Amino acid sequence: MFSASPPPAGQRRRASRVPQSRVVTPPTRAGSVQPLRLHNSMLHDDVALHLAHGQASPDRTLDAAHRSVFSHSDQLTIAFHGNVPLEVRHVLVSADLYGDQFSGTVDALTGYALLVSPHTVFVWQPKATTRGSITCYLFPSPGLAPRSTAPTHLTLPVASLVHYGPLREPGLILISQTGELRFWESIGVGLSGAEGFVSNQLMLQSGEQVVALHRCDHLLYVASTSAGRLFRIAVSTNGHVIASPFSASQQSSWNIFAWSSNSPRPSTRCVVSLALGAKTRQGQDVWVLTEDALQRWLVSPEGWEQFGGDAVPNLHQMLVERLSRDQTGLADLELLDVVVSSSTGVVTLLLSHQGDERRLYELVELRPVASTMEFASSRGLSYEPSRPAHTPRMALVREGDAVLVQFSDALVLSFRESEFQELARLKYAGDRIFGFALNGSEARVLLNNMMLAVTVGSAPTQREGDDEEVVGATLLRQVMTRAILYGPVPDNPLSFRFPPDVDGGNLMAGSEMLSHAVLVSDPELVKPAVDLTTQLQDRMSRLSFLIHFINDNAVQQKLSPASRQNLQYDAERLYAAQQLWTYYNESRRNDSGEHNDVLVHAIELYMHEAGALEADDLVRAFFKNEIHHLPALLRKLAAITRDAAQSYEGSRDLPAVLCEANRVVLKVLEAAHEFRERHAALYGLASGPTAVYYAEPWTSGEGVLQTTRGLFEETDKLLVTYGDSEAERARRDAEVERQFCDLGTEVLRAFSERLAWLERATREGTGNERERALLEEQFVLQRPQVLRTLVNRGCVNEAFKLAEEYRDYRTLTELCHERIAEPDEQLELYTETYQEDYAFDLYSFWIERGMGKRLFENAELHPRLVDEFFRENENPRLSWIQDVTQRRHADAADALLRASDTEVTTAGKQASRCLMLSIGKLCMMAQVKPGDAVDEEETQEFNYGLDFIAWHKELVRDFRESVNDMSEDSFEAVVDDIMAVHGRQLEESRPSCAAMFRNLVRLLMQGRALDSEDLIDVMTWKDNSASPGAFAHALRLLYRAGDAVPDARRRLALGNIWRRILLHDDWASIQNTAHLTDEQLVTRMRRTALYHTLRDVAEGEGIPAEYVLVPQLILQAPLEADVDARWPGLTPRERMKLAEDFEWECAHLQSFDIKTLYEAVARREREERIDEDEDAAMML
Repeated sequence: MFSASPPPAGQRRRASRVPQSRVVTPPTRAGSVQPLRLHNSMLHDDVALHLAHGQASPDRTLDAAHRSVFSHSDQLTIAFHGNVPLEVRHVLVSADLYGDQFSGTVDALTGYALLVSPHTVFVWQPKATTRGSITCYLFPSPGLAPRSTAPTHLTLPVASLVHYGPLREPGLILISQTGELRFWESIGVGLSGAEGFVSNQLMLQSGEQVVALHRCDHLLYVASTSAGRLFRIAVSTNGHVIASPFSASQQSSWNIFAWSSNSPRPSTRCVVSLALGAKTRQGQDVWVLTEDALQRWLVSPEGWEQFGGDAVPNLHQMLVERLSRDQTGLADLELLDVVVSSSTGVVTLLLSHQGDERRLYELVELRPVASTMEFASSRGLSYEPSRPAHTPRMALVREGDAVLVQFSDALVLSFRESEFQELARLKYAGDRIFGFALNGSEARVLLNNMMLAVTVGSAPTQREGDDEEVVGATLLRQVMTRAILYGPVPDNPLSFRFPPDVDGGNLMAGSEMLSHAVLVSDPELVKPAVDLTTQLQDRMSRLSFLIHFINDNAVQQKLSPASRQNLQYDAERLYAAQQLWTYYNESRRNDSGEHNDVLVHAIELYMHEAGALEADDLVRAFFKNEIHHLPALLRKLAAITRDAAQSYEGSRDLPAVLCEANRVVLKVLEAAHEFRERHAALYGLASGPTAVYYAEPWTSGEGVLQTTRGLFEETDKLLVTYGDSEAERARRDAEVERQFCDLGTEVLRAFSERLAWLERATREGTGNERERALLEEQFVLQRPQVLRTLVNRGCVNEAFKLAEEYRDYRTLTELCHERIAEPDEQLELYTETYQEDYAFDLYSFWIERGMGKRLFENAELHPRLVDEFFRENENPRLSWIQDVTQRRHADAADALLRASDTEVTTAGKQASRCLMLSIGKLCMMAQVKPGDAVDEEETQEFNYGLDFIAWHKELVRDFRESVNDMSEDSFEAVVDDIMAVHGRQLEESRPSCAAMFRNLVRLLMQGRALDSEDLIDVMTWKDNSASPGAFAHALRLLYRAGDAVPDARRRLALGNIWRRILLHDDWASIQNTAHLTDEQLVTRMRRTALYHTLRDVAEGEGIPAEYVLVPQLILQAPLEADVDARWPGLTPRERMKLAEDFEWECAHLQSFDIKTLYEAVARREREERIDEDEDAAMML
């Protein structure tokens, strides 16, 4: 895989004294024979990489015609370089690569490749072609140590080629882990048994093993051991080999090691790596990395060596202190490799340590300062181990501009002056990188089944002011670009992955940028092609590979749902364009192409508007570069249709134009929805009824919605012109009818999609609530209209389906009753399927149509649904029946009480109200268990209601009885007669009050129910000479009204009652006591309404004491605000006249000594009541 991102905190891996695998072997490809994959070479030839100085192997430059590119970027290009020999393939197929039975490398100077096994060494010269066979030279390995228990990779011999120059075949040196050395002067003998080699023996100590062989010069080599010792291997031109251990002697002439002191000694730990530094007249500067130190040697061509001591004292401790992110230090720190820039002297170390979740690898640079090496910088590698561990190796590119690091399953390129890195990882678990050789910026990499040519470019440049997020998104786009360009390449051994800890924001921006680039045929991604069908297929495969790449890397959830949906929308547009192009080609092939003129005209209109007229073929240019503007093309089609309809009514061209426009619009939208339905899960999204729209759906944008609505309406008009006769129906275009049904579907689908998106956006605070509300209102209006129109044009089945799909259950119910003779079975099916959603609309329909009986029949099957319906849709006039059926008598009583309060005030309904209250009272009593007494408080409200109705009836009866025969009189004459009896005094003294009284009498005689305050006015304005108890009833009624009468109006009504009580009596006759005995005066007092009212209040129930007012509280005119509250809507003149009446009342009462008279009557009533109580007590 290839990555392009700033590396995470360091990534490293530990190599033990005897390196071993630490990671469980990953699974191999199922269903295939796995070639055995190789271990990193212990014959570390990277020393030669620094020595080559641009010397290229004979076939370093490859023929581009024979190179298959597996990955390319400005920073790193990887291509096929050649196959491995058949002999190598044969031995690898049957071997266990993960057991470390092989090592290999590529020789930088000769260009040859090496593969070392426990018994045979294979040498060949790679060919940059797949043609022909490859000559392979075979050499026997030195024997293994008897009963060796060392790890397998240490039982392998180490090897290196001997470079004589470009005109001579190289030689070969092999050294076993026990120190047995074999030298072949020429590899040519490897074709005929490999006889004639020179032998030697390295003098090893007990338990010491040879671990690596390094080239120091053309004919000078260094072997390193597990005990930290080094051996000089000198090859002479006449075919002799001399092996001798390094001497630790120091000579004063080597001044560059002046920092060494206290007679330093070489490390005795295992040598991990060796690097060549500067070369002087004195000899070669050699840097040796052991498990715990970095030391320097000078190797003289004259046959002596000089030890320079530790380059960095206490190297391990220094690294821990410098690299620790906190106080806990570094876990399991391991030194892996070293390289040195011969020009700058900068040393680069590769090391690893254990992170929180995985092994981390890191590059550390040490720079020479005076006489020591100091820490300069560190940078982590964007590499995550996925295979068994093998010691990685690295090489400097262009003297340190970049570092190329080779792992067993990946190559990592890290630039010194940039955080940018590239990671090339092998695709299959069975593949393996053995080693590589680098000359300048060109590398050859040995895999188990091929060789790769790697070219290192320059670091990416970041312009000043570039946003980090933009840079990050661009780098991730490059990763994905390579994935979709080279991932499908046959036999590509590379995997494409994102770097660890990829940033979600950058990933979203990069993937959307790349997706859009495919839509507009970015030449970097889409190859030019005259065949547009192939080009569209290629673009479709690019987008498909993109989403699969994201999913395969398990980073889909780092993309927001809106971002994933935008990627899906791009793929939908491309698929729709692909289907439209196929239709365009087929229609051009099948007829003269006249129908396509509509599509072509629409494209030309769009391209002209977009200013994209430079292309010779506008149609192909649109499909190549403008398909992300498909909605705009659809709008152009609708405009063409409108123009045709308006400019030439009745033209024969209109049906053809409309039909073609419909075809194109439906082809695009249906293809898009087909893709969405089939592939939504690939993008981690839901489809169908459960779909959620996180981003604005292009298939229901405002323009697309208007387009489908416009075409639907135009098609409807076209169908209407055919008429309804059978003959004209026969002429109707069947295709237009089918299109009409499909357009209706698209209209409703567009409404539903856009509304769903707006609702979600509004909830999240990113949408326009006003737009949402307006669209919802339009949808509620348009949905039944579309369905009705479909029914009217014969699309009945489609209307039923759409009503179900888009949840227009009210219209669905209406269609069932209109179009199905016996709809009960269908209604029951819908009720069972959709439960409350459908049932509530059905019940509302029945109630509105006066079919309440059907509702209660349905309640037998679905009592829960009916209960839920009445809970959400208050309808006490009917719900009480359901409550009684379910034996919820208290609920039924409450419903009846509420229904009686809201009953309309007509004569017939007054009787219904009385019935409701009576049944409600029975329901309350039905709860009483046998033998228990009825709680009067529970039935009190029903009693009040029944009393209220009784007072209406009593007033009507009194009025009727007060006048003569009314049968022959007109209604107004009857009202006049009633006013003559009960309102004569009122009309004479208070005309405004009389007018109000007349109006209330009129309503009462019409059978209308009055509210409490109006009924009180009637009771207290009428002549109560024969019924003085009416005033007490008025007080009782006011008290029972409770909160129904606000406090201010209650005070006004209470004052009016008491003032009218006093106005009713003839106080002048009482106040004039001349010629009257006390008994006569008392008799007159007892006849007053005041006396009767006080007695009723004292002896009756339902009137609290505070409802008794004294004259001081009565003889004040009501406040204007209270009058306005009681009688809203009065004109200023009416308000003034009413105020005059109130003033007259107060003035009239004040003309008497009303306070004294009131107290006299009240005292008389109280004394007589006390005497009566005492008499009653004495009788007991």
